[in-house]
Amino acid sequence: MKNPLLLILGFALSSAQIHAQMAKNYNLNAGIRVQKSIGFYCNNGVAAEFSSPHLFNQKLTLGMNLLSSRLGSAFLNHGIAYHEIQISALHYFRSAKRIQPLVRLNTGLAFSRYGSSVFRDIPASSLLLSAETGVGMDMNKQLKFSFSAGYNAITGNGTRGFGMVWPIFVQFSALYRFGIVTGV
Repeated sequence: MKNPLLLILGFALSSAQIHAQMAKNYNLNAGIRVQKSIGFYCNNGVAAEFSSPHLFNQKLTLGMNLLSSRLGSAFLNHGIAYHEIQISALHYFRSAKRIQPLVRLNTGLAFSRYGSSVFRDIPASSLLLSAETGVGMDMNKQLKFSFSAGYNAITGNGTRGFGMVWPIFVQFSALYRFGIVTGV
C-alpha cells in the first residue's frame, strides 16, 4: 500500500467498529464549534462529546474542544494566533426531548504566539475555567446543535494576566452522532 496512513486509519475504524459492537449505549458526537468572545476574537475549531451508561447513567457527558483564532478572526491575516484546548463536563436536561437545556463546566489551557519580541513581557498562556448555559437541539438523532453563553472566570487585561481570554463568550456547535450503539 502506498500510503500507510490509510492503512492505519482503516485499522482504527475497523477496531472502533468491533469495540462499538460490544459496547452498550455509548454516544460519540463530533463536529464544529464556533466561539465568539464578546468584544474580541472569534475562535473556531472542532468539538467532541462522549456519554456512556457508566457516566452517572448517561446523565453526564464529557467533552473536548480544540479552538483557534487561525480558523476564526485571524484567518488569512496577521492576527495573533490564539489557541484553546478545553475539556468539559456537561449535562443535558430533558435528554429524551428535542429541545434540551444544558449546563457545562470547561477547563483547559489557552496560549498564543505573538510573533514579536515586543510582547515578551506579556504572558503567552493561561489556564481556563468557564461555565456555560444554553440549549441543545437534537435534530434527528444524528445531528445535534447547541447554543450557549459562558463566563470565563480566569481572564487578564494584557498587562496583568493573559490578555487573550475575555470574560463573556457565546458559542454554537454542530455535532454529528457517530454512534448510538446498543448491544451486549
